[in-house]
Amino acid sequence: MTSPQSFVDSLDKAIAVINSELQKIRRDFSKVIEEHDKAIEALRAENTSLKTRCESLEARIASLENSQVSQAELINKRERFSRRNNFRIVGLKTESDEDSIQKAMEVIAKVGVNNCKIERDHRDGRSVPGRDRHLLVKLSYYQDKVTIMKNARQALASENYYIIDDLTKLDLKEKRRWSQQVNQLFEQGTRLRFSGGCWRSINAGDFNFVFNLELDKTGGNPRTNFKARETCLDLMATYDLIDIWREKNPCVKNFTWSSNVTPGIHCRLDYFLVSRYVSHAVNETIFSPGNQSDHSCISLTIRLILSKEVPAIGN
Repeated sequence: MTSPQSFVDSLDKAIAVINSELQKIRRDFSKVIEEHDKAIEALRAENTSLKTRCESLEARIASLENSQVSQAELINKRERFSRRNNFRIVGLKTESDEDSIQKAMEVIAKVGVNNCKIERDHRDGRSVPGRDRHLLVKLSYYQDKVTIMKNARQALASENYYIIDDLTKLDLKEKRRWSQQVNQLFEQGTRLRFSGGCWRSINAGDFNFVFNLELDKTGGNPRTNFKARETCLDLMATYDLIDIWREKNPCVKNFTWSSNVTPGIHCRLDYFLVSRYVSHAVNETIFSPGNQSDHSCISLTIRLILSKEVPAIGN
């Protein structure tokens, strides 16, 4: 029989072995933990570096995308300007060995523009069976195009062909994008026109002439740019636009430009031309002093209540 002391000694030895193993396990575990901590710190540092790099790449991509958009807009703007004197005759029958310039001149004469100078013209677009290609016409003078576009709808109402503007690919896409909403607005009594890449019912800016020499000008000679004024009045009549500030202030004298000579000349050269069909939604239009300019700032507040997304109007 084993004595109690032997049993205690045996138990102490077993405990010592267990403690030794536990210490070894603890050392090994601590070593592994330390290695893992180092690996985690390395991963954290790498992750921080990658995050910084990703942020830098994202910023560069955003910058490149913005630059691409800006470049596309600039290219489109320049292309739009290159087409400034162009228009298209759609549906005009194609004839073999046709004299396209003579045909274009005949159409222009029907629209009411005489002695118009055509720089060049040609058929344009894909050949589709049963459909005549557009006749693309480039005029020498922009003013002739303005008159043609203004008169074409009424003058060619009984013809099998019609005249449209020569739009860039991006502008045509933008025009078609909102065609359904524009038609809905037309049915509700709001007429928009597509110009400068967007649908518009409001135009604003420095027109550099006055409408009324008695109300819109004081000082200097009683004259203005009458030719530009008549052209603007024709466009206003065509698109049913009104000088909204004068509409709301029929007898008030207020000016947006002042000369730096003595005695002074004061004119109202800056204004909003608003479609009559949205004029009821204009809350106010006011003048305020300009910053480092001889022109005042003009602002307009308009209230639009819309049930769904519609194209932005104005410029």
